[in-house]
Amino acid sequence: MSRLTLESGYHVAIGMEITELENTKKELVEMVRVCEILATTDDLSQSLNRRTFIGKVNEEVARSKRYKAHFSY
Repeated sequence: MSRLTLESGYHVAIGMEITELENTKKELVEMVRVCEILATTDDLSQSLNRRTFIGKVNEEVARSKRYKAHFSY
């Protein structure tokens, strides 16, 4: 974004084009996706890390209780 000060003392801001904003949005979405992967997986094995694994197990236990289904572990 560009900002200009006119001789009259007024400030003017000139924004980006929509295409530039869309490209920035796409980059941010990709960065968030990568961060989510890094936060939930082990770097070496690419399997779920302990925190994510325990969370998934808890979800499945809750689901089995909710539907009164068997759960094996």
